[in-house]
Amino acid sequence: MDASDLWIFGYGSVIWKNGEIAHAEKVEGFIEGFKRRFWHGSVDHRGRAGAPGRVVSVFSKEDMQALDVEGDDMREVGSEDGWRVYGSVFRVTKEHRDKVIASLNDRETGEGYRGMWVRVFAESEGGGKRVVVQRALTYKAGIKDKDFLGFASHEEIAKQIERGVGTSGTNVEYLHRLHEALVEMGREDAHVSALYALTGGGQEGLQ
Repeated sequence: MDASDLWIFGYGSVIWKNGEIAHAEKVEGFIEGFKRRFWHGSVDHRGRAGAPGRVVSVFSKEDMQALDVEGDDMREVGSEDGWRVYGSVFRVTKEHRDKVIASLNDRETGEGYRGMWVRVFAESEGGGKRVVVQRALTYKAGIKDKDFLGFASHEEIAKQIERGVGTSGTNVEYLHRLHEALVEMGREDAHVSALYALTGGGQEGLQ
């Protein structure tokens, strides 16, 4: 591994839709201090202007406090889905680095996401953790972004997802493929799973 290699951490569609990321290695891991929520609006890939879809971003405890969020969304580390977000991290070698960054910037920034650096961990024996990547690039949409839709009940979010469709397909497909990828990893996310169930995943969808 070269010091100039780039690591990309994906927690949303990048987990399962990563064809443009020419990578030499892929591992699973998590970032700490965030929660994954369907609170960001998509007016391109999974929705349109006037009828946005809902896609995931990661939100920090400071974000949650600024939004005055309570209850399940403020549970501490160690509870059901805590303040850890599981995903996949990809190693991109120097010769592919610029092309991959340009492709991801085009894909993510058009929907209001901005790049940030994160440390990626993996679980170790005895319930501990270890650093697997010291510095990885990921993309986050903020609570002040113009397309931020904010907190809503699972039922409200599910109804909006069922209506969403954009240039990349339906919003339901995005949700279901994310859920299925997390289940395959053995890292089911309670928020994502609740929405999956409400939109036809294993039971009748909303009417």
